[in-house]
Amino acid sequence: MYTMFAFFSAVALLFFWRSWQDNRLVDWLLFALSITATLYSHSLAIFNLLAIDAFCLIQFRVLRERLRGLLLAHIISIMLFLPWIVTMVGQIPRLQSEFAGASQSIFTLITTPYLFLFGVSLKPALVPLALFAGLALVAFTILSLWYAIRERKPESESLILALCILVVPVLGVYLMSFIQPVFVLRRLLPASLGLIFLVSWTVMEAKPRWLNLAAGFSVALLMLAALFNYYLDPDVQKVRLREVVQVLSEKTSEGDIFIHATDTSALAFAYYAPELKSHFLAGDPDYIAETNRGRAQRIAGLEPETLNSIIGLGDIFWLVVVMDHNLEYQTDLVERFDQEFVKLSQENIHGVDVLRYSREMGSETN
Repeated sequence: MYTMFAFFSAVALLFFWRSWQDNRLVDWLLFALSITATLYSHSLAIFNLLAIDAFCLIQFRVLRERLRGLLLAHIISIMLFLPWIVTMVGQIPRLQSEFAGASQSIFTLITTPYLFLFGVSLKPALVPLALFAGLALVAFTILSLWYAIRERKPESESLILALCILVVPVLGVYLMSFIQPVFVLRRLLPASLGLIFLVSWTVMEAKPRWLNLAAGFSVALLMLAALFNYYLDPDVQKVRLREVVQVLSEKTSEGDIFIHATDTSALAFAYYAPELKSHFLAGDPDYIAETNRGRAQRIAGLEPETLNSIIGLGDIFWLVVVMDHNLEYQTDLVERFDQEFVKLSQENIHGVDVLRYSREMGSETN
C-alpha cells in the first residue's frame, strides 16, 4: 500500500499543479479522482490533502480565482470516499493495538530528512558522513528557500507547494503521535517528494552553486551507496531465511519438530521446506491482539498452536527465533524453554537463533 500511497500522491500533485496553473475543469476532476485514490491507499493521506489546502490558503490571492474548482474537487473526493467511512469507524477501536509507532521527541523531526534521503541501509562507517552532508544540504536548502520566497522569485510558488508537501504531513503526524503513536516513516513517504524537489532545486539553481553542487554530489554518492546495500547486501534488510532452512534441513533427524516463535520463520519454513514438521507457537502478541499482521497471516493459512499440542508430537524439537518484532515476548519464550526443557545445542545461523531441546520425561507445560 505504501507504493500505491506514494504513486497516487505524486499523481494528485501533478493534476493539482496543472489545475492551479490553468484552472481547467478536467484537471480539477482528475485531481479529485487521484486524491481519492490516495485517501483509499492510506488513512493518513488526509495530511497530504491538508498540505495542498495549506498551500492554497497561503496563496490566497490566487485562491479567489481557483476556489470553485478546489471546492468541486473536495466535494467529489468526499463523496467518493464516503463508502469507506463506515469501515474506518469500525477500525478506530483497534487503533491502539495495530496502528502504532514509537514515542516521539524533537530528535524525530531532526532525523526525518536524513532517513528520507538515506534510509537505514548505509554502512555504519558512512553514517557520520551522510549525517553531515545531508543536514548541510538541508540547511543550504532552507537558506536558499528563504531568499527565493523573500525576493519573490518566479519559482517561489512551486517551492512553497513543495515545502507544504514536506512540512504539513510530517508535523501533523508528529503532533498526532503525542495522542496516539502513529509516527512511522513509511507512512510519510509522499512527504519525501517535497524534500527531494527542494534539495534538487537547491543543487541545480541556488547560489553559491559550487557549495550546493558539492553537497548535492556528496549526498547523491551516499544515496547510491545506501541503495547498493539495500538491494545487494542481504544482511542489511532481510533475514536470509532460505539459507537458514537449507542448513537446518541437513541437520534434521527424522521425527524432529520445529517450533517457531514468530510468523516470519514459520512462513519461510512452510514455503521453502514444507516437508519439515513446523509449528507456529501460540502467544505472539500480534495474534492475541488481532492486529492486521495476525489477521493477514491467518488468511495465509498460518494458525498458532499451543505448546502442549506441539510438544506431544516428538522428543526433540528446535526453537527458531527471529528477532524482527515483539522482542520481549521472544526473549521470555527462550527463557521459558531453557527452564522447562533440556537444551542440547544453540547456534546463530545468518542472524537467526536456533535452539535444540529435548523433552524431559515427566515434565509438564502450561
